[in-house]
Amino acid sequence: MILVALKIFVARIMDVSIGTVRTIFTVEDRKWLATLLAFFEVFIWFHVAREAINVDYSPIVPFAYAGGYATGTLVGILINELLNHGKMMLTVITAKLDITSILEKNNIMYSLVNLENSYDKMERKMLILFIDKKKSGKTISLIRKFDPQAVVTTTSTNIVERKEL
Repeated sequence: MILVALKIFVARIMDVSIGTVRTIFTVEDRKWLATLLAFFEVFIWFHVAREAINVDYSPIVPFAYAGGYATGTLVGILINELLNHGKMMLTVITAKLDITSILEKNNIMYSLVNLENSYDKMERKMLILFIDKKKSGKTISLIRKFDPQAVVTTTSTNIVERKEL
């Protein structure tokens, strides 16, 4: 029974990890790779679910099944961090008017829009930054350190084009 539970645990890690990565690829419009991963994800899941249902009941089986699912989610996230390529768009709205100097000191490119808030008539800056996804955590921490009140949104971006003048 221990070997069956271990097999279920490992297989669930595999299928859930694949599912997590597949979801990310789907969002990134990598449809053919996502389709291939979906096949393997469901293939593994089907065999694991069948094994879990057909085995004589033991309390260890549902724990192995659930534990594999939870661990697979974590493993999928870690795999995504390794595969995390491409660009991310950060939109930052801040009242700190000298935030651009911090970005420039850290070699972070940005576009700047001046705004006036209709609610309190205060001047704000909206910065649009295109950065490597791997640098997003560091960049957001830098912004938060400089202006904890800043509004920061992130968007995964597949293509960033700029025509030189």
